[in-house]
Amino acid sequence: MENKYFAEALANFTSEVAYKKAVLHLHELGYSVPEIEKQLDYPVSQQKIADVIEKFEKEKNSPEAQYTYVQDVNEFGRKSFRRVELGKTTDG
Repeated sequence: MENKYFAEALANFTSEVAYKKAVLHLHELGYSVPEIEKQLDYPVSQQKIADVIEKFEKEKNSPEAQYTYVQDVNEFGRKSFRRVELGKTTDG
């Protein structure tokens, strides 16, 4: 079971480093999937390129709220983190 999670994490890391950011950059510039495939140094199938773009577009157009984490420090120097929805302001 452990090897499954490790293999998945390693595959995600490898693809992120090898081609995902390049694919998204070229997509933002208006390149088509075949054009992106020709531009990449790392061998990636057109299906994987299309999958990366599809996932990116779904996340970008998702009505779901996106969050970030904010670090708070109290008067004793103790750090804590809270999740804040992007686009919302809090007074506190």
